[in-house]
Amino acid sequence: MLQEIDIIDFENKKYKCRIIDLNEEFGKVYVGSTELEKKLITEEGGYTSEMARFVDEQIFYFVDAWKFRLTDDLLAQSILADL
Repeated sequence: MLQEIDIIDFENKKYKCRIIDLNEEFGKVYVGSTELEKKLITEEGGYTSEMARFVDEQIFYFVDAWKFRLTDDLLAQSILADL
């Protein structure tokens, strides 16, 4: 299956984002990297800015960057196992 990849530009840095179809319950969702998540959310759990809040609200789940190499099916299975 062809992977849908998108780019999120946040604070002048580009981060990969995958668009995957999880299942009938969740449908197509954005999956971002934990690297991006660290830029959006402080250690205390707050947002770094209003733009960070906006970006975070678009992303369903964050994964380690190496998981972007997985197929859509394997990535979906990994996410669903964590929910």
